Amino acid sequence: MKDIIVKELKKLIPVNTWEFLKAHKAMLVGGAITSILTKKEINDFDIYFKDRDSFILALMDIRNIKDDLPIEEFPEELEINFQHLSSYDFHYVCHTEKSVTFKPKYADQLFQFIHQNFYKDVNEVFNDFDFTINMVGYDFELDEVVVHPEAMLHLSQHILVTVSYTHLRAHETRGN
Repeated sequence: MKDIIVKELKKLIPVNTWEFLKAHKAMLVGGAITSILTKKEINDFDIYFKDRDSFILALMDIRNIKDDLPIEEFPEELEINFQHLSSYDFHYVCHTEKSVTFKPKYADQLFQFIHQNFYKDVNEVFNDFDFTINMVGYDFELDEVVVHPEAMLHLSQHILVTVSYTHLRAHETRGN
């Protein structure tokens, strides 16, 4: 399964964007991979970061200011100005309290950089998800696909299962 997911992702994500995400310890988690597995159209790529510094360095790289400002210039309490984030490779689209959205050059999909929370790994991201079918992810740094133990079963059965933080609830809705 890993080979299929990575092969499809590499068709959709330009090489320079792939290397950028790998360099910044990014993780792609959720609906985009579910869409690959179900052969549906991808709306966007939800990109998560392992820590705030990786996120800030990614923004600094996008603006080509990494060498100009030390990371200490962005303390925790400082609000990040998401204006003027377009660069040659990434075009700023919009931002919310939870994410900033870019469209990489040579890519059709949008990339949402999630900054609401930071996660040590893909499994930790799953803790904030509602449905098992979206609990699939790819860690660019580790070149690792992570799948919730019941995600593929629920996808194949067309069952929507809601997850609580402590254990699965048996709230199921049959799909077609």
